[in-house]
Amino acid sequence: MKREYIDFEALTSYNELYNGYIRATSGSKGDREDAIEFGETPDILKKNLLSLQQRLRNGTWQADPGRTFKLFTEKKWRDITVVPIEDRIVHQVLVKFFNMKRRYIRRTFGSIKKRGTLAASKQVRRDVYMSGFRYVIITDAKKYYPNIVKERMIYLLRRMYKGEKALRLFEKVIRAYLPEELGMSIGALTSQDCGNMYYTPLDHFVLEVLKVKYYSRLVDNTVMLVRSKKEGARVIDRLIREAPAHGIIYGTLEMFPLDGRKIDFCGYTVDSNAIAKMRTGTLRNFSRKLRQLDKKPLADPLAERSSVYSYLGLLRHCHGERITNILKSKHYEVFNRVERCASKRTDQQAGETATPLSTGGRRVSHLLQRAPGNPAIDRRRGAGDRGGSDGLRLRERTLRPRADGCGMDGVSDRRGLHSRKYQKDTL
Repeated sequence: MKREYIDFEALTSYNELYNGYIRATSGSKGDREDAIEFGETPDILKKNLLSLQQRLRNGTWQADPGRTFKLFTEKKWRDITVVPIEDRIVHQVLVKFFNMKRRYIRRTFGSIKKRGTLAASKQVRRDVYMSGFRYVIITDAKKYYPNIVKERMIYLLRRMYKGEKALRLFEKVIRAYLPEELGMSIGALTSQDCGNMYYTPLDHFVLEVLKVKYYSRLVDNTVMLVRSKKEGARVIDRLIREAPAHGIIYGTLEMFPLDGRKIDFCGYTVDSNAIAKMRTGTLRNFSRKLRQLDKKPLADPLAERSSVYSYLGLLRHCHGERITNILKSKHYEVFNRVERCASKRTDQQAGETATPLSTGGRRVSHLLQRAPGNPAIDRRRGAGDRGGSDGLRLRERTLRPRADGCGMDGVSDRRGLHSRKYQKDTL
């Protein structure tokens, strides 16, 4: 495998650090206290970036371990790490230069632009529809991020990239969070790419050695379709023996027939006919939320609208038309409030962006767009091009003999006014 060179001087240039700061403070992330203090004024921002650049180049910069807190998501407690603004800037620059996404297989999803949970779910639906296989293998790594072996992650980086200074900087970031040899922080930006890259060698083993064609992975959750129960048993046996060599411990590894059980993956369930539906638990939560809004509407209409639309967005990408209609008929008052809020907000936005010559976002006829009163079109036409009282008459071009007797003036043709065809016809 040819290694890619990472230029440390370019990585630590002022422009790259400044762009990293812009990305690290975009959106609500710029409202944090440390981000505001770091770039309070342009002069202070420049001074801090130059100081960070100097420390990175002379090797005195040290990654901050950050602050860790627990968050309950997806029925489990997770340790989330928050790092200061300087570390977030360095993470942004490292992720840009160490472009690991190029090394992933095409069926890797999660923490990748345009390849999120919805794309993963649609890939599984296509696989079920195209393959016709009726046996499914699902796997889930046990405490994936806490069990990542740091030495192996560094080995994978050095196998794909070269440039000692840049690699040392990345190694310093990896070793900073959790002093043990195992574990990577979930909150760091670099951990997202490292987590996907850590699993990639096993992806290649499944595709190239085990010859599993229909395979999809979202971070550490995988779905494989196999032709028969015998083939599935062979794949499971090889995975059990191969996974420890890649530093992966399976928490879930099971096979089941698709005719008797649906695939529960990325928020949807997929049956043997490739029909996706919302999870039963998610649908139960949506019904509970609508009942609560029926009894006590939220004080903020926008928050109520966001809460309802988040579930409607999930139903939109599956066979949820019937469920949606049932819920709308049962909780029509909630949906009426939400729709009124949405239409009112749309009208306000249209009023703010509308100009005297605009249409408030509405499409108009092509002829109306060329009507008089638009300064740009008037300049393009000239003063004598507006004919007719209704203002809808298009510009007319008159044909008149040329002064030299060769061809016609005013002929609109892609071949030009001096085309041999016109000269020949007029002679």
